[in-house]
Amino acid sequence: MKINRVVLLWLLFLPSLFCTAQETENKSGNLLFRQALSADIPFDKALEQWADDIRDRTAAPASLYYNMANALALDGKENEALVLYSRALSLKPGSSDIRQNRNLLLRAKELDEPRWNAFEGILWFPLWLAGYWGVWGILAIAVLAALSYCVITFFGKKIPSIPVTLAFLIFLLYGGAVLGSWEIHISGLGVVRDDETPLYRGDSPLYPSSENLSGGEEVRILEERDGWVLIRSISGKEQGWCEGFSVLRAEDVIASY
Repeated sequence: MKINRVVLLWLLFLPSLFCTAQETENKSGNLLFRQALSADIPFDKALEQWADDIRDRTAAPASLYYNMANALALDGKENEALVLYSRALSLKPGSSDIRQNRNLLLRAKELDEPRWNAFEGILWFPLWLAGYWGVWGILAIAVLAALSYCVITFFGKKIPSIPVTLAFLIFLLYGGAVLGSWEIHISGLGVVRDDETPLYRGDSPLYPSSENLSGGEEVRILEERDGWVLIRSISGKEQGWCEGFSVLRAEDVIASY
């Protein structure tokens, strides 16, 4: 019974740590954003500060990308804003604020909203449920569950039943697949820089072109080769090769400040 109480206290305490950290980040970011809005500091100065904060962190929070995206949108740099909204949503998939601001900008550019397909919806459903905590919250809960299982098994001196053990192992495998595939998803996201960007059927302009993509359209990078990238639009309808500089990634935006 003591072990169960300890585990319960950890489950109740852990979310408070995430909430406290997120609130601190949000207050700091919102202050800088308000200063830029009131013209106390130029937008470029605020953008440079956010970019420095992101570069200084191993895992920057979604709030930094979100505030930077808002500033870029207000400064008329719509494609740069869209790619940072995508990165912020990758870290907090359940955030309605980030999604709403991104969708407003997409509608202004007459672009479709990116949506998960059926397979992605099943695979990444836990990330959508995570909402406020985002990817790191899911990872922390999975680690806590594993530690709790080990503690109960060791100190309780009682091996759980086979169905319970199998269910736990399946949970860990599913969680690993979710986080691993999501990491690949994040690293491969980008937006098209310019309107009428041609897609070719091979990694050279000598190949025939198939479709043209609009500036700001979100794409997934599938392969890179000699300065060319194989991309697929989020809608999944268009796929082909284009020159690497035609696709803007979050890292490109951060590096420019």
